[in-house]
Amino acid sequence: MGSGGFADVLCGLLLLGTQYPPQTQLYAFENDFDAVKRFAQEVKNSNLGVTVVPVMCDRICTSRHVSSNEINIMCEEHPGTAVVFRSLCTHCYPFTTPKTSRRRLRTPQNLILAGSQEEESFYYNRKFSLLNGVHYTMAVLAYEVLMRGRVPLERWLQSPLALWQSDQQNRELLHRLIQARDIRLIAQTDLTTLSKVFSTSDKKKIYQSLKGYADDILGRIAKTNDTVGRILNLNDAERVKSKYLQHFCQLNDFFQTPTAALALSELGMGDQLVLFTEALTSMKEKILRITSAFRCKVDLHSL
Repeated sequence: MGSGGFADVLCGLLLLGTQYPPQTQLYAFENDFDAVKRFAQEVKNSNLGVTVVPVMCDRICTSRHVSSNEINIMCEEHPGTAVVFRSLCTHCYPFTTPKTSRRRLRTPQNLILAGSQEEESFYYNRKFSLLNGVHYTMAVLAYEVLMRGRVPLERWLQSPLALWQSDQQNRELLHRLIQARDIRLIAQTDLTTLSKVFSTSDKKKIYQSLKGYADDILGRIAKTNDTVGRILNLNDAERVKSKYLQHFCQLNDFFQTPTAALALSELGMGDQLVLFTEALTSMKEKILRITSAFRCKVDLHSL
């Protein structure tokens, strides 16, 4: 939907009239959940009798072109996945069969109806970590390639994201950090939720499933023509800071805790903790180097 389109949607709802059928639901396909919450409150305050249900979209948008009367969003060809936050639904029709009906409705293959708030959190964290977080890592690695190649700063933002893979050490580092993200996801999700999502309580099998999801993400990203600046705009100091905190610091902090060592042990990787901490140290050094070289107006050293 685009978080900027909520005002138009609300105007449309008001213009159409205030008499909507009981339990009318509006599914907001938008990953800016703060914007969705604000929109939901505005709809509630308008007394329309409409409930706004958040829907998380697991799909890569590669560009946005804004004109005076329209916004064109370019997306990957992969259909992606939509996760309906079912805990906020009153019925989730037409995705589920009403109790009063004998008809059985099939849920589309790329639509997930999360069964609880815990499942919703898991799907959100999986997408945020293994799509957004991996994108962030690639951008940092691509910037370092540009820096080492002495490419003029004015060309950095428009350079292709695919530059990250031109270095074998970068590829190894990315895969190590993906492993770290998989391990953190498992450790920070309760086993009951993991069992419902993956239909198994075996953490080694769950780890392999997450590895498959991450491999799929890598394949999808490889098919897009993306730029480094779209993923990480070094001119936007606040975004540089927030992405550093979200996509690096939280992961780094986790691997400083006993929980990380226990999680590795449960997966039969107890002797590899030092490899993960070394990878994170290397990543931090790269982030600090590129932000310094670009003269970003933000100091990450103290974070």
